[in-house]
Amino acid sequence: MGAGFFSLAAQDGGVGSDAHRLKTGTFIYRTMSGGKEEGQSRIAIQTNAEGNFAFSANITGAFDQSWESVATAQFRPVSANLSFGGKEGRKQSFDLKYSDGHVTGFAAARRTSPARAIDDAVPVNVVDQRIDWAAVIASDLEAGNDFRFEVYDPWTRISKAVAHVGPVERVQVPAGTFAAYRVAYRIEKSTGAETYQVLASEEVPRVMVREDFPDGAIAELVQIEP
Repeated sequence: MGAGFFSLAAQDGGVGSDAHRLKTGTFIYRTMSGGKEEGQSRIAIQTNAEGNFAFSANITGAFDQSWESVATAQFRPVSANLSFGGKEGRKQSFDLKYSDGHVTGFAAARRTSPARAIDDAVPVNVVDQRIDWAAVIASDLEAGNDFRFEVYDPWTRISKAVAHVGPVERVQVPAGTFAAYRVAYRIEKSTGAETYQVLASEEVPRVMVREDFPDGAIAELVQIEP
């Protein structure tokens, strides 16, 4: 494996993730699947009046959905929500509030299913799964390192993840050519393991240059807006 394991949580003795390492603004990605463009994602990263980081995404095409996730600079979750689109308009799928190692709210397993109440205990340092990619690229990346963290999703609950940081490589996407770390991370969900790869710019503040999903889809950076 790599040079050694650490946790994303600095208070656990690890290096820790810091959202201040991320570039703020709006980032446009195209989603490629089977060699065809299947839609676009518009991801925004901003700070709010409380000093927390607000992440949001509007995804069009085959993976149509929108979500928001608010977290502290150390990625302690504050809130998250997600909705799907369709012919009948957007249908909210979940709405979560995190506080002191607990998460409450509601979630629907499918667009047409009734919502159920969420009331789960979670580790204080859990990462909301909407922004696991952001927590990964906001860590103190060093080629050869491995790190562990935990994510929460209302459908699969708490899942353990392990990541490996690869060497810096040159990556070409529609937005240009970047020197980027390739970080592969595996999430052990109750429904089965999923492996993701994110390419994070070597330059700080960092941007996610590309993401490879378990189903073979790829999101590539097309444009950065202030």
